[in-house]
Amino acid sequence: MKNSFSLVALFRNKVLVYAISRYLVSGVSFLTSLILAVKLGSYFLGIWGFILLLRRYFQLINFGIPDSTTVLLIKCKDNNTLSADYIKSSVGWILLLSGVIILFAISHSIFNYPFISRYGLTWEFYIVCITSCLTLLNDLFQKIARVRGRVFELTFYQSIIQILSFAIVLICNTNLIPCLVLVYLLGNILSMYLFVKNGNFPFTGKFRLGIAKEIIRKGIYIFLYNFFFYLVMMFTRTIISSSYEIADFGNFTFAYTLANSIILLVDAVAALLIPKLLDKYNTNDTNAINQTIAQIRVNYMHVSYILLFVMLIFFTILLKFFKDYNMSFSVVVYTSMTIALQSHSFAYTTLLLTKNKEKELALCSMVAVFANVALVSLYAYYFHLPYQYLVLATWVSYAIHAILCIYFARKTVNESGISVWGIIAECFPLSISMPTLCLFSIAYTDQRIIIFLPLVLYILLNQSVFKHIALSLKKIIVNPNIVDIKK
Repeated sequence: MKNSFSLVALFRNKVLVYAISRYLVSGVSFLTSLILAVKLGSYFLGIWGFILLLRRYFQLINFGIPDSTTVLLIKCKDNNTLSADYIKSSVGWILLLSGVIILFAISHSIFNYPFISRYGLTWEFYIVCITSCLTLLNDLFQKIARVRGRVFELTFYQSIIQILSFAIVLICNTNLIPCLVLVYLLGNILSMYLFVKNGNFPFTGKFRLGIAKEIIRKGIYIFLYNFFFYLVMMFTRTIISSSYEIADFGNFTFAYTLANSIILLVDAVAALLIPKLLDKYNTNDTNAINQTIAQIRVNYMHVSYILLFVMLIFFTILLKFFKDYNMSFSVVVYTSMTIALQSHSFAYTTLLLTKNKEKELALCSMVAVFANVALVSLYAYYFHLPYQYLVLATWVSYAIHAILCIYFARKTVNESGISVWGIIAECFPLSISMPTLCLFSIAYTDQRIIIFLPLVLYILLNQSVFKHIALSLKKIIVNPNIVDIKK
C-alpha cells in the first residue's frame, strides 16, 4: 500500500510531471528540427531561420512588462485586488505595444523592405506579425501562470506549437514553411483561449494609470536588459543572415537549433524556479543569498554543462547522417559553448532583479552588445572570416556580460574585497574552464573522434557536483511545493 501511494504521489508531482513533459516536448522539437533540415535543405532552412529571427525581434518589443509584472505580483502575492489591477494594466501596455508590430507590417506593405523581400516572404510575413502580437500577450500570461503555479497552462503553451509542428513536418512534403507559419498562429490562439478561460486574465481588475506607470518604470530597464542581452546573439544571426549566403545561414540555423535544445532542457525546470528564487532573494542576509547563489550555480550552470558535453557526443554522431550539414561540426560546438555560457550569469541577474538593480542589468547587457557589434563587424567585414568564427565573438561578449553581472551582484550585497581576478575565477571555475578549453581545441582542430574527452574531464573534476544535483532532485520529488512562493 505504501509503495502504491508513493507511486501515485510521484505522478501527482507537478514539478516532475512538468519537467518530464518539457523533456518529451524538447525531444519532439529536436526531431522536428532534424526532419526540417532534411526536407527543406540548407537554403530553405535559412528562410525558416529568418522567420524565427523576425519573430524573436518582435518578442523583444515588450518593454520588460512581463518581467516587471512578475516581480510586482510576487511582492503583492497576498493582495488579490492589487494583483488583478497589475495584470489588467500590464495587458493594456501589451496591447499598445502590439500596435508597433502592426505599424511595421503596414509600413512594409508600402515600402517593401529589401531585407524581408530577399527571403521571398509575402502573406506569410503578415501572419508572422499577427502571431507575434498574440505571442506578446501569451508571454505575459505565461509569467502570471508561473507566479500562480499553474503548471498545466505553462505546459500547454510551451508544448502545443512544437507538437503541431511535428505533426505538420511528418504529413507535409511541400509548402512546409507556409504550413508552419499557420501552425504558430493556431498554437498561439489556442494558448490564449486557455489562459483567459482558466483565469490568468482577471476581468475584475482595473487599468490604473499609477500602476501602469509603476510597471513601465520598472519594466523599461528590464526591457533594456533583455533587449540588449538577446540582441547579442540576434545581431550575430542578423549579420550571418544578411552578409553570408542563405545556405550558410541555413547551416547556422541547423547548428543553433541543435545547440539551443541543450539549454531548453535546463530552462524547463528553471521556468518554475524563477518566482521562488525571486522570493528567496528578498532578504538582507548575505549568507542566505550566497547559499542561494551556490545552489543555482550547481543546479543550473553545472547541469547546463553536463548536458552540453553529453549532447555534443550525440550531435557529433548525428552529423555523420546529415551530409549537407556535416561541415557544421565547429559551429555546432561554438554555438553550444556560447549558449551554455549564458548560464554563468543566471544566479546573479536574478539577484539584481530582486534588488531593483535593473539599471545595472541594462548596463551589463549594453556593454556586451557593443562589444559584440564591434567584434562581429570586425570579423565579418575586416577579416572576412567564415561565419562560425562570428559565434566565438559572441562567446566573448557573453563572457563580458557574466563578469559584469557578478561584479554588480557582489557590490549589491556589500561584499568587501572585490577583485577582478576573484570575479573571473568565480565566473570561470577551473572545473568548467578546463573541459571547455578542451572542447574548443577539439572543434578548432576538427578532432571529432575524441569528442568524449571533455565529458570525462568534467566528471573527474566535478564528482561532488553530482551529489548536490541528486539531493536537489530528491527534494523536488519529495516536496513539489518547494517551487511555490507562498511555501
